[in-house]
Amino acid sequence: MDTSLDSLPLVCETKNAVPGHEPSLLPPGREWTLAWNDEFDGDRLDETKWRFRTNFWGRRAHWFAAPEDGAVEVRNSLCRLKLVKKPDGQFVTPQLQTDGLVWDIPRLENPKGFWPLPKREPPAFLHRYGYYECRCRTQQMPGWWTAFWMQTPMQGCSLDPRRAGIEHDIMESFEPGTLIPHYFHANGYGDDYAPFHTPRAAETSDTLSFDKTAFHRFGMLWEPDGYTIFIDGRQHGEKVGGGPGEAVSQTEEFVLISAESSIPPRSPSPSRPSRPSRLSRPSRPSRPSRPCLPPSPPPTTTAGTPTSRLASTRTSRNTARPTPPSRSARPPAPR
Repeated sequence: MDTSLDSLPLVCETKNAVPGHEPSLLPPGREWTLAWNDEFDGDRLDETKWRFRTNFWGRRAHWFAAPEDGAVEVRNSLCRLKLVKKPDGQFVTPQLQTDGLVWDIPRLENPKGFWPLPKREPPAFLHRYGYYECRCRTQQMPGWWTAFWMQTPMQGCSLDPRRAGIEHDIMESFEPGTLIPHYFHANGYGDDYAPFHTPRAAETSDTLSFDKTAFHRFGMLWEPDGYTIFIDGRQHGEKVGGGPGEAVSQTEEFVLISAESSIPPRSPSPSRPSRPSRLSRPSRPSRPSRPCLPPSPPPTTTAGTPTSRLASTRTSRNTARPTPPSRSARPPAPR
């Protein structure tokens, strides 16, 4: 079943959180303090805020774009994510994140002791609770897909998702102009995998249609008792996290804006790890197949997702959180 975005009631309020930039659409009845943002005002990616995901379980993942691949362009207060065809025929796309988890850490080939991991960088941004918003335009052509989501550095490290955290898929567009239900992934991605989603009644093949040529605001209100998703100020689905088989992360998480190619690798690669597909993880209900390939491959650099402004993580001072957030722009100290 396909639902139109315009059929949902508008419930959020407009607030100019960053002077001179696009306003945010925020859930009503609360006062908000800006905790973190990136308006992409420069001419290059701010590497103090963002990092490239390039590894998968300690090995270089050749389907992820690296900084030198030219898959990210920043200008005119926009961050453009691009699908790039490399000289060897491999298509790569960027995944930008404000921290990482265990599979992002490169392994030491010859560690001096028993610990196979190198020294880690401190996180660029981790946060717990609040409102997270991204204003963006999604992919315009089939052959790749885009997402705005969150993970925790401890993803799947415990069977208590409140402690280990939950992947939050705020927006995933697998086909141009459509969104799938918003998934929350607990307990890792193996035999213990435990997903839930909103709308709860939606089938995995149900989609929400929207104007792919326009910019849209995708947001998630994360409270101690649940998650609520908003698109262009309209609530999509019910609040989840407190029902049977559901949970709410109580640990700090990091933000990702990403694209990924659905074009097959240039050739079978035995060295490529078996990564968890975001379409068919174990025990997960089947989801829409990845978009079919375009009639001809995209050009070497296809104008990608002009992802504007992770505009921005807002934290409420009125939500039922254990302690009120700091009024400063810094995230709270790690717990």
